[in-house]
Amino acid sequence: MSNHYHVLIFNYSSKQAQLTDFEVLERWSRLFRGNLLVNRYVRGDDLCEAELHVVNEVAEQWRERLNKISWFMKVLNNYRALHRAIA
Repeated sequence: MSNHYHVLIFNYSSKQAQLTDFEVLERWSRLFRGNLLVNRYVRGDDLCEAELHVVNEVAEQWRERLNKISWFMKVLNNYRALHRAIA
């Protein structure tokens, strides 16, 4: 069946919790575009205190998403739908 698949997922939440904000942002940026502040932070640009505060909030949100199976499945299904539409 072309619309059916099985996925085996290992969720290492303890390892994920040990990642630094930089590691979370860097990993997320490999998969998605990110945003201007995050891109500047990952590149090593100097950010003001307010910008760093926003980057830290984004890192926490992305950290939660990296640990959620439902978010993973959403991204996986969107990817499959996009490639099915192109083919």
